[in-house]
Amino acid sequence: MTTDDTRSPLVSFDDAMRAARQAYWAEIRSLAEDVISEARDNATSGDWTDEDDLRTYINESIDGHAWVIYTARAQMVCLASDNDGAGMEEGLIDPASFKDGIPWSQLAYCAMERDLYEQLDAMDFDPNDVDSWKATVED
Repeated sequence: MTTDDTRSPLVSFDDAMRAARQAYWAEIRSLAEDVISEARDNATSGDWTDEDDLRTYINESIDGHAWVIYTARAQMVCLASDNDGAGMEEGLIDPASFKDGIPWSQLAYCAMERDLYEQLDAMDFDPNDVDSWKATVED
């Protein structure tokens, strides 16, 4: 198989990274929209009464997410996220544990969680204010 690709490997790498970052951030935005929708629906119905309900939903959503559970995708999260060191910064991952291999899924989980909370903030959604979730249902 021949290709007519005359781009340098560096340009191809940059294109691949750009595509990976776009896919990752599109997923983060989609997750944020889902979180906001769930928060509005569940706060309005009375199913969620405090921030812990929202945090549980976020934790479960990220914990079972394909970008966390599959190693290659978890590695891509660490490449695409600006928060790839979040787990170590927060003391949730001990670099000494790397002796058994890099915990890609744990690193990806922590990065995605921080990215999601930052995206929610950018969308003017306060995960700590249940009353504001209800107030925005009519939006």
